[in-house]
Amino acid sequence: MTKILGGLIAGGLLWLVSPAVIQAESIGSALGSAPWRLAQSIQSQTTTVYLDASQLSRPHELRISTTGNLGGQVKVGNTIVRYLNGRESWVNLAPYLRRGRNVVEISGSYAPAQGSISLELKAPGQNVVQQSSGNGRLRHTLILDVD
Repeated sequence: MTKILGGLIAGGLLWLVSPAVIQAESIGSALGSAPWRLAQSIQSQTTTVYLDASQLSRPHELRISTTGNLGGQVKVGNTIVRYLNGRESWVNLAPYLRRGRNVVEISGSYAPAQGSISLELKAPGQNVVQQSSGNGRLRHTLILDVD
């Protein structure tokens, strides 16, 4: 587990954290069967954030924005809580969170593929921002441990 306080640049991603303690993991793989073919990049990020259960009555806003156009969805557990479209989408996650581990899956695509995308979680006493760019695909798992 990598504990981060402050900021970190790792694996081409800029992490700004205040005062959350998170676990950051970036997994990338290239697919392609012949050396003369272009490889397709699939990238996935996972972020773990620890939240205080006594603050669940207050907003826990997840905001996703891009420089271009975005399409996709946000799921908490097996429930789709927001469809993503346009340049920016947001959802208050507090009504969907319970004590224990909550898995939020953010997936979709954005255009142009060379554009950038930003995910921001604003919760009481915390602000977590993750920015990336480059392949037009969004696959992020946000693990919210509520205690």
